[in-house]
Amino acid sequence: MLPLSADDRIHPDYVRRAVDVMQGRADVGVVYCRAEFFDGRTGTWDLPDYSPEEMARGNVIFASAMFRRGDWERVGGLNEDAALGLEDWDFWLRVTSLPRGVVRLNEILFHYRIRSDSLTTRIAEDPGKTAAAQAVVFRNNVEFFADHAESLFTYRNQLEEEVWELRTHVRRWCWITERLDRYARLHPRLADHTARGEAQVPQDTAGVGGPPGSRV
Repeated sequence: MLPLSADDRIHPDYVRRAVDVMQGRADVGVVYCRAEFFDGRTGTWDLPDYSPEEMARGNVIFASAMFRRGDWERVGGLNEDAALGLEDWDFWLRVTSLPRGVVRLNEILFHYRIRSDSLTTRIAEDPGKTAAAQAVVFRNNVEFFADHAESLFTYRNQLEEEVWELRTHVRRWCWITERLDRYARLHPRLADHTARGEAQVPQDTAGVGGPPGSRV
């Protein structure tokens, strides 16, 4: 079985390639591929490689992956309680816990359409709904998360450290900005002269590099 939303596209070879893997390896329960966005958002969808540890941190298998009908029936299909866009994550956790192997094809064979008004986008913009959906997945798969608690908390600690570093940088920039503003108030003529000089910077050199971490 390979579900496909009417908004998305798959390469003509995707199903055949996935079936070949399924038929050749009885231990494999999920086959998916590399993917890219199209329409509202474009570019490669850079999902981490599959591993139980990554799945404890968040879903890395999109909905349009192939799985066995017998596994679908064995785990009871999609759990309606794990809605709000995370029912796929819940399903893959239950299937791979049977246990079943997972294979990702190395070619881009799936094209995912995501728009600013999509359900996925609206949920991602609502922290409360996101947390509620994640909690449902956690409660439905407590044993899995308990088995991979180290990975989950390592990831949490890494994020906490990154947030702390960002806050430190923000506080430093706020401190510098406050003093520059104070200096400008004390020395308005010098500040005005500096502003005129900045306005004469050639267009081909202004803004080169961007702020730290900028990708645009």
